[in-house]
Amino acid sequence: MRFGRTLLAALATVLALAGCGPPSPKRPNHFELEPTRGCLEDQGLRVTQSHLGLIMGTAPNGAIYVTLDNGKRVLIGFGNTDRDAADLVKAFEQVTPPSGQKRLKSLLEPRGNVLIQWIDEPSKKEIELVHNCLEG
Repeated sequence: MRFGRTLLAALATVLALAGCGPPSPKRPNHFELEPTRGCLEDQGLRVTQSHLGLIMGTAPNGAIYVTLDNGKRVLIGFGNTDRDAADLVKAFEQVTPPSGQKRLKSLLEPRGNVLIQWIDEPSKKEIELVHNCLEG
């Protein structure tokens, strides 16, 4: 009888610990689509997964098209790694003529595994809003 109670207590402890433990550490500069989408929507912004274009449409973890309060637009493409974001930048550079490269660099913002493509020149406040939502 005592063995049964000890076994039951041990089993209960193992089951309790299986769901516990420290949370997985957040990877620095690694951002996810769904929490970012939720944050932007909580700010009252319109977020869709349409109008992504050919390049952002290939982002490994998806992309979102965001319309800011003043009608400005931004695309955010999510990769698995920083390399994925760099590959998206390279794709934009390859299809942009030399005369547009300087402007392109001002509108593309790689951040960890994410590429932010500002369609319209953002204000500091708009940049901060998007950055804060990436952070979750």
